[in-house]
Amino acid sequence: MEEFEPENFEVTDKNSTDDEDDEFETVPANKFDRSSNGGAFRMESWAPKTGDVIPPGDITDLKVLAIETGDKQRVTLQFTTPGDDLDVGNVSSLELRASMNSEELITNFESGILLNDTNIVNGSLEPMGPGEKVAIMIELPEELSFSEPKTIYFAMRAKDESGKNSSRYNIASATFGIKLKPTRGIKVHKDSNLADDEDEDVASKGKKKTKEDEKSHEKNMPSKDEVMKGHVSDTAKLDEDNMDDQGKNSKWWPVIVGIGVAFTVIMIVLLIAVVIIKRSKKRTYTSVQNQQC
Repeated sequence: MEEFEPENFEVTDKNSTDDEDDEFETVPANKFDRSSNGGAFRMESWAPKTGDVIPPGDITDLKVLAIETGDKQRVTLQFTTPGDDLDVGNVSSLELRASMNSEELITNFESGILLNDTNIVNGSLEPMGPGEKVAIMIELPEELSFSEPKTIYFAMRAKDESGKNSSRYNIASATFGIKLKPTRGIKVHKDSNLADDEDEDVASKGKKKTKEDEKSHEKNMPSKDEVMKGHVSDTAKLDEDNMDDQGKNSKWWPVIVGIGVAFTVIMIVLLIAVVIIKRSKKRTYTSVQNQQC
């Protein structure tokens, strides 16, 4: 294998042009490997019990399933239980908070009102295994259960044994106090006695109303004489209108006939003039020929 000494190489400017003549002959190099020493490090000490450094998983699928309004305002929530270390293990506790300000709840989770077991009507906040779907029904606390229309925002996060909280959470909202229009086809069950009484009242009112309508209708109905007078007046008006139309048409007939007669006379005069002109031309032509002869 041929070896090259440092004196065999020359450092040149990389911007040099190809027009310059090379003083040295180039030889292709064989395959080779490059290596370097990266140094070394050594661990001086190590503590085997460093504690729990991985936080619980995030609850990002919290949503509202149902809303109940009335004297007791309730809402049903659903979420997926995270793990103690991301998606592994069981968390130690779940923390649910509610607020009327979504921005504050997003920036500061602890600004919301804490909901505990006293607010839970159905279900439990006891942690289950990771990946389990959980549904709970809660009743709004007194701070949020006033009658005015409002929107309540909910958020939830998990906590492990070392006190670490999940880093992210989503916001679920529920609106209370909005009046909806009644839907058709809903049957309301009442007491039979009350229903019968109400039906009788409605029937009696209906009969009275029909009698009053008949009386008012009879009063408003015209008599036979009035009907006949009205009919005669209507026929008289129609006859007058027809006479007016005939009179207008009769006024225009003489004008139309006169125009037709005048047009006919003019055409006859024109024909006579044409005939006379032709005959005069023939006479002048024959007279000229006779003179030439």
